[in-house]
Amino acid sequence: RLRGNPKSDASVRLGPLGAPVSDNPFLRPDNALRLAKGPIEALLLLPFLRQRERSCNDGISMLGYGMSLGLIVVAVMVRLERSLFVPFFDFSALYRVVGPFSSMRTGGGHIGAYICLAMPMALCLPRLRPRRLAMYILALTCILGTYALTVSFARTAYVAGAAAMGLAALGWLWASVRQRRPSAVGLLVVAAIAAGIAGVASSGGMRERLIRSATDFADDRTHWEAGLAVMDRDAFTRTFGMGLGTYQRAMLMRSSTSRPTDFVLRQDGEGRYLSISVATEFYLGQKFVPPGGGSLHVTMRARAAGDSALLNVSICDKVLLYSDQCRGDSATLAPAVWQPVALTLPASGLGEYASIGWPRRPVEFSIFSQPGRTIEIRDIHLAGDDGHELLSNTDFARGLDYWGFTDDTHTAWRMFNQYLMLWFETGALGLAAFLALTAVALAGGLRAAWRGAVTGAAVSGSIAGFLLSCMFDNLLEAPRLATLFFLVCACGLVQWEERRWRPRPAAPPKRPEPSAG
Repeated sequence: RLRGNPKSDASVRLGPLGAPVSDNPFLRPDNALRLAKGPIEALLLLPFLRQRERSCNDGISMLGYGMSLGLIVVAVMVRLERSLFVPFFDFSALYRVVGPFSSMRTGGGHIGAYICLAMPMALCLPRLRPRRLAMYILALTCILGTYALTVSFARTAYVAGAAAMGLAALGWLWASVRQRRPSAVGLLVVAAIAAGIAGVASSGGMRERLIRSATDFADDRTHWEAGLAVMDRDAFTRTFGMGLGTYQRAMLMRSSTSRPTDFVLRQDGEGRYLSISVATEFYLGQKFVPPGGGSLHVTMRARAAGDSALLNVSICDKVLLYSDQCRGDSATLAPAVWQPVALTLPASGLGEYASIGWPRRPVEFSIFSQPGRTIEIRDIHLAGDDGHELLSNTDFARGLDYWGFTDDTHTAWRMFNQYLMLWFETGALGLAAFLALTAVALAGGLRAAWRGAVTGAAVSGSIAGFLLSCMFDNLLEAPRLATLFFLVCACGLVQWEERRWRPRPAAPPKRPEPSAG
């Protein structure tokens, strides 16, 4: 229901009602379907979770087991990623990991929020059998999770992770007292996590980030105001919002300070080509395996739409956000005329092995231009000295398969506050529904912990950590993360149905066996 100015260039391309002309998934109306996947998938899984908890009383514990294993996998991937670019014991280099979270292509703290969500759920594990195995997994989860949290170098994640584990540990302690088996394991875990965070926070790079917190908060407030400025002011919008997934389109159509980059696949008599209206530090790229040495030869046809533009090509060691060993070249494009572009770049030094001998660094081929220009490209080829093609889908015949993009201007894609994003897209009604759901789920977890259930402590800590992470990021934009969060909320709702925990009655003493006499 976004209403753009029909005279603006953006509304002509996207349509006054957001017609699906753009090929940027964030700028299409069906972006709402992508964002809706999280709560819908959790809602579909709720009956199975509820039935398992009713019949076996271990549904929440099994979810905690799965989330713990997932966190271990993520932490291992984080360790491998850092080994590619940073020495093992170097915690001063602010290389911010992404792990398996490709949703961070336009920034965001998704990996830190995931850790804050998953780590408290590890406290469910002692309910599993065998107990010794559960404690081993709990210890491994906390150690690796703490490492992954510290090297995320996210200030909000530090605070949210410590608060989440602190609340879960206190709930653990209280539940163990109610079960007449007092245990301070949870508090020891929190002390270890706090020590790890404090050690990394005192390092050079992170210390500078902490010093800049006040300045960065002022910048965040300015960005919040700029995002809310493009919102309609009528009563209907304040109640129901601008529409799910419309923030990026609203910024494109109405913002004068921070507009996202748009791209469209077009067709003419020669085939398909890609038109990119550059508004940010935008990179269109594709991963490839470089040759061992020699040169890399880049060829394509390109033109500028409107004023002349500079076409830049770079090849770097890159996972998602940070680049190393870059080499590049550029060409000036004349407007309206297709012209051949041929560039040669050295291949030596690309894709080297990590310091531990495995794996190799991923290598990415990228195209970008300066903001305020529109470039059109087609027939992109990258080959070594032997002429072997290194890229896939070079003519865009299969759409944008194998191609991806990253953007260094994060403010064009989100407001760094989940609650303001909900207000913008779903209005007061959507924000109230979200707050009501999380409040009831959190209360369900706390109630279960008060009555002696360790799972209640884990669920309440997990929800609290995620809600704190939402203060300075838009986290529900990642569907997988949203599904997991709403599934944990479902655990809190299910716990309203649980009976009060009662200690297992002691076994009767064995009668002494009669003597032979």
